[in-house]
Amino acid sequence: MADSTTDISSDQKPSKTGVSPVTWGVFALAGVLYFSLRTWDFYAVDGALRALEPMRSNKVFFHGNNHMMYPVWFYLWGKFLNLFAPTQTDPIALMRSAQALNALLSAGILAGLHHLFRQMVSTSVALLGVGVFGLSHAFFKHATNSAEVIAGAFFGVLGLCWMVAGIRRNSI
Repeated sequence: MADSTTDISSDQKPSKTGVSPVTWGVFALAGVLYFSLRTWDFYAVDGALRALEPMRSNKVFFHGNNHMMYPVWFYLWGKFLNLFAPTQTDPIALMRSAQALNALLSAGILAGLHHLFRQMVSTSVALLGVGVFGLSHAFFKHATNSAEVIAGAFFGVLGLCWMVAGIRRNSI
């Protein structure tokens, strides 16, 4: 009898990278959605204006609050963007850049959750769960703004994906 934990139904077979094409589709669709719906209401969620400090800074620093790594990720994002365009100094442009990073990270969160869910349930149920979560009021507000929580949530989901991959390969 086959081990039921390693059986993969035909609609859940991973590609060579271990990530299904549907998961990549979730990432692309969510990224386009969140990027195109970035908000002009910078006060919609708490902490959105804190993106200005690390993106205008010329040094890496850590916050003293619960989102200690937030300035690091936004500082590095700003340096990455400077490779392709002149340094942004306008506060509105800086906020829009931070929102773009949150849109990308939010798409990564949904893709990671889909990757985890599809290992437990069918692809359609995983899509439903990710869709409901991705369109929930709180997540949507944070995904389209420059708030701090998205970067931490992304790395939390990424860690879960790595842990599950390691457990499945018996390499932890």
